[in-house]
Amino acid sequence: MDKRLGVGIKAITAAGDYLRGQFLKKHCVSLKKDKTILLGEDLQSEEILLSTISKAFPQDSFLTEETDTTITTDTIWVFDPLCGSYSYLRGVETWSISSAFIADNKFQLGIVYQPYTQNLYFSELGKGAFMNKQKTILQVLPK
Repeated sequence: MDKRLGVGIKAITAAGDYLRGQFLKKHCVSLKKDKTILLGEDLQSEEILLSTISKAFPQDSFLTEETDTTITTDTIWVFDPLCGSYSYLRGVETWSISSAFIADNKFQLGIVYQPYTQNLYFSELGKGAFMNKQKTILQVLPK
């Protein structure tokens, strides 16, 4: 397993543990400039992702949904720290955390974690896709 993938999984599951622990509790809600909701949990999840990954890879850049960032390198992490904030706020279980890593203008890996169901999806360039560490086989259906 690629070191970045291992650190990414560690970060995303730590953020997921935090979010799962806050689910169905009272939330601090504000509005972003675009009038979509922003939860305190969005910010805390993003902080967990940023701090965990930047500790391991301080030279990497970050593009995040909630924080203004500057891209200074060609190694970039992209985050949605709480994908489905409105569902999370309403107590609906269909929310996740999403992350991708880009290097040399190519997607190298992607990670999606559904903390409520504890399903972890990830893929690495050239190595296939996995669900809960089991390789998945995608079948293309004929038209």
